[in-house]
Amino acid sequence: MLFWASAGKSSVAIVVLQLAEAGKLKLEDPISKYVAGVPNGDVVTLRDLLAHTGGLFSANEDLKARAERRAHTLDEDVKIIARHGAMSCPGERWRYSNTGYALLGKVIETVDGQTWQAAVEARIVKPLGLKSLRMLAVGDKAEDVAKLVSAREAPIEPAWAGAAGGAVGSAEDMARVWAALLGGKLLKQETLTAMFGQLYPMFDTGSFYGLGAMVIEVPEADSSTGLWLGHLGGAPGASAVVAYSVRDKAVVAAALTGDGSATATANLLLKQLRR
Repeated sequence: MLFWASAGKSSVAIVVLQLAEAGKLKLEDPISKYVAGVPNGDVVTLRDLLAHTGGLFSANEDLKARAERRAHTLDEDVKIIARHGAMSCPGERWRYSNTGYALLGKVIETVDGQTWQAAVEARIVKPLGLKSLRMLAVGDKAEDVAKLVSAREAPIEPAWAGAAGGAVGSAEDMARVWAALLGGKLLKQETLTAMFGQLYPMFDTGSFYGLGAMVIEVPEADSSTGLWLGHLGGAPGASAVVAYSVRDKAVVAAALTGDGSATATANLLLKQLRR
């Protein structure tokens, strides 16, 4: 079993979008409708949280909280981000926030009447007949998951990631989720299109974020630029990517332990496909 870190965010986003399609929530709902105490909560929307444009601090960046080496409750995370205050106005700029996805997990639970893990199981895992993919709950030791190892920083327990990336499973299952998503089996076409409809520049040149999905420009050997649709993930001792290569018309998924690059590994796998 492999740890997919933030690549698991896409499954949370898919469930939120399914609930929107069913009329159980609106992407323009303010997060204050579901959770109190969020900075600018009356104007930060669910769409903002999906796209990381809510201007929220990410609680895992708080040095004191990080040093505690444990999972934090949502209430604790909200207090942390409230203490730091808004980083920007909603929609003003892109800023990655794991806490935004922790909040979306709570939204799912409020609207769907079950834990966000159970919602992913019922809405994605079971319909697709996946055998290994699961979302970790707090306290899950994930003893069947490949141990994280890093020479740079002490690894986290995978379950600490919560709705911001607590996904574990095989590469095959992660690839099947994205194949099903892009094949129209999980969302309506208009919703799928909207996931990539407005893209925000990310950390690195050539990387962009939509609604729970990334678009990555990948240099090719012939000096052209390939395009991947998917999501990256990373944590101390873990690196992951699941993506559809537009050029190869194939989904590739790779997750590593240690300090290596899953993206580089995925690129090698795609090159093997071309031979």
